[in-house]
Amino acid sequence: RTVAPPRMSVFDGTGREMCRVRKELTNTPMQALTLQNDVTFVEAARQLARRMLTEGGTTSAEQITYGWRLALSRPPSDAELSLLCRALDRHLAIYSDRRDEALRLLSYGESERDERLDVSQQAAFTVIAQTILNLDETIMRD
Repeated sequence: RTVAPPRMSVFDGTGREMCRVRKELTNTPMQALTLQNDVTFVEAARQLARRMLTEGGTTSAEQITYGWRLALSRPPSDAELSLLCRALDRHLAIYSDRRDEALRLLSYGESERDERLDVSQQAAFTVIAQTILNLDETIMRD
């Protein structure tokens, strides 16, 4: 009972032996790797991507803005939105040629893939959602 779960120690979780009033915050490569590869966070990105596609509007810019607002509670700047739109276009091109890789990404985790959505589009938006969820602003508290 005194050993913390591994994910808790990666994200600066305190030990269970004593109480801490102030927690030190760090940002390490191990945290970024966990956010990009751990099944929990990949599945969270998949579900954010599903919401972006089904609730976010009709254009990719509206959908990205919706996901950004859900994660960060503010709209993206023009530069941020432009960068993510270009990244989305690149990932759409990649996943439209490699549907098997898109299906593999969308099958990661326990939740079922939304069959109504295009596989390559859902995979590309999952990568964008991972990017949003891995931002310092999303992870760290100001």
